[in-house]
Amino acid sequence: MSDKEYKWKQRLTYFGEAIEKLQAAESKKDLTFIETAGVIKIYEFTFELAWKTIRDFLEEKKVDIIFPRDVIKAAFHYELINDGEIWMDMLEKRKFMNKTFNVKNAQIAYNLIINDYFKELYDVFMKLKKEV
Repeated sequence: MSDKEYKWKQRLTYFGEAIEKLQAAESKKDLTFIETAGVIKIYEFTFELAWKTIRDFLEEKKVDIIFPRDVIKAAFHYELINDGEIWMDMLEKRKFMNKTFNVKNAQIAYNLIINDYFKELYDVFMKLKKEV
């Protein structure tokens, strides 16, 4: 196993652990503000692991990319992700996710994560898992 292959597979393991935590949070109802903020934080590190795992996978396949936007474009091109627009939205909303210190913003962020973003993260995880 090459170093690059080892790297993406190791990161995929961490990505899978993050997906499990986000999936557990997805099934919860009537969250407190603190719980909602926790789900948002779980999402943040899950998204970071997602694009970095994709980058590492593509690098192992000899696709050279560095920046998240380029990774998302390449992932869409290579059909690793289904909806490039949602992924670009996830990327753009990273700054917004850091501003979830009030209830309104936290609820908006939570709804995006549960209703739009989780499925995309889960789908790419499952596609990458099949590559192992």
